[in-house]
Parts: sequence; C-alpha cells; structure tokens
Amino acid sequence: GTIHIHLDLIAGLPLEDYNTFIRSFNHVYALRPHHLQLGFLKLLPGTPIFGEIETYDYQYRTKPPYEVISNQFISPEDLVRLKMVEKVMDLYYNRGGFQETLDFITKNRKDGAFSFYQEFGDFYYKAEYQLRSHKKENLYRILREYGWWIDQKEPGYGKEVENRLMKDMNATLNPEAVRKFMNKGWVLEK
Repeated sequence: GTIHIHLDLIAGLPLEDYNTFIRSFNHVYALRPHHLQLGFLKLLPGTPIFGEIETYDYQYRTKPPYEVISNQFISPEDLVRLKMVEKVMDLYYNRGGFQETLDFITKNRKDGAFSFYQEFGDFYYKAEYQLRSHKKENLYRILREYGWWIDQKEPGYGKEVENRLMKDMNATLNPEAVRKFMNKGWVLEK
C-alpha cells in the first residue's frame, strides 16, 4: 500500500500489432497501477532497434524525438488511435479524481478496459475537446456527456455515470469546489 506503481507501455515495438497492444494494455490495466503511461517507440540513432529499421520496415520521424510512424505490423492510423487513447488516459486515469467512475465504466467490458478508452478517445476527438485545455471541473462534465451519449444505447447509463462522478468529486475536490461546480451545473461551456 505504500509503493507507487508506474507502468509504461510502448507502442510500435517489433512484432506487435494493434490487437496485441490491446491485449497488453488490458493486462497491464488490470494490475491497477497508479500511473499507466502510453509511450511510442523512439528509433534513436546508435541503438540496437535503429539497426532493425529495414528488417521491420519502420517509418519514423527523422528529427528528434525520432518517434515511430509505422512498421510492418502497425499502421500510422493505428498509432494515431493509440495517441487518442493516450490523451484520455493521461487526463482521466493518470490525473486522478475519476476512480469510482472509471471502475464502473471499465468493469465487465467484454473487450476489456481498452475498449472504453478507445471509444472515449473517439468521442473526445469527435467533439474536438483536444483543441483546448480543460480545468478539472470540465473533465467531469465531458465524461458525464460521454455517459449520456452511451445512454442512448443503454438507458440508465448516463445517470449512473453522473452519480459516480458526484462520488468522485466529493472524494477528491474540496466542498467549496463541489458547491461552485453544482451552482454552475453540468453543462460544458463551448
């Protein structure tokens, strides 16, 4: 209970495609680390992996940080989708304050926790929330909006997400911040 666990997953490794990355993600997520960082392989000149560029048909940025764009196993589109997952993971899982809600949303997903983060990343980017920074209070509003979006397919889901978000806010924000939040309401100013 006193050791802080920080785990990294690196996308773009040799022999790993999108589906094997998803399996790795779900496995590591189930370990419940305090921080789960998604990273992307860097092909640094002089490293052993740099010598395998042709072997695995690596495409990469030729200027620092030399990040992988694709290889014969994972497409550029797949890596972009993983970047979207990385964004919402950092904001919601790693930043903290959403544990009750994330536990509810990811529990019993037949395709594992990754399916939520992928779906939520798609939702987040489609709404263009990535184009601006957000105060923590607005992150609650965005996740609630996602819950009500899912509610269209699964009635009752939106209200359950909202209830869990209230528990998270009461557990992590000071009472004055919660009061101000409720005075302002759930609607996110566009």
